[in-house]
Amino acid sequence: MVICGQEFEFSALNANDLDRMDAAQQHMQAASDRESKRSHTGTADILRGQCRLMMGYFDELLGEGASERLGLDGNSLVPVSV
Repeated sequence: MVICGQEFEFSALNANDLDRMDAAQQHMQAASDRESKRSHTGTADILRGQCRLMMGYFDELLGEGASERLGLDGNSLVPVSV
């Protein structure tokens, strides 16, 4: 699968990949539940928490370092290169 010009080993037609996606979604939901209970210092802190959730999801689903390859840095949901 190609995302933002980066090739990743993932296919929506592969049952093993879909199992990995389901697991990543469950882990992200659990992390989201923990994040919602965390004390936040402001709006920027909330956004960084959401960034961590998405980066963790991409890394689990697409492989370690996927979020970095996509240009995410933990401060923005928009790739750094945009």
